[in-house]
Amino acid sequence: MKHIDVAIVGGGPAGAALANFLSRLGHRCCLFEQAHFPRYHIGESLIPNTYELFDKLGVLSKLKNSDFPRKHSVRFVSPT
Repeated sequence: MKHIDVAIVGGGPAGAALANFLSRLGHRCCLFEQAHFPRYHIGESLIPNTYELFDKLGVLSKLKNSDFPRKHSVRFVSPT
């Protein structure tokens, strides 16, 4: 690469989203990830609250057409 505007260390959800948004703004990004893909991950199910973010990332339609389990609601519980 002759010119890089932003170097991003870590290709997890935050790093990948940052690279996506910055590249759409015209920045040249280089994403560094230690793990080999596909890597182990958890979280193949989606809740509707995540749709706005996935729409901004430009991947919502692909996710909606995938085989991921659909969750129409979720409740988080703690001892307090």
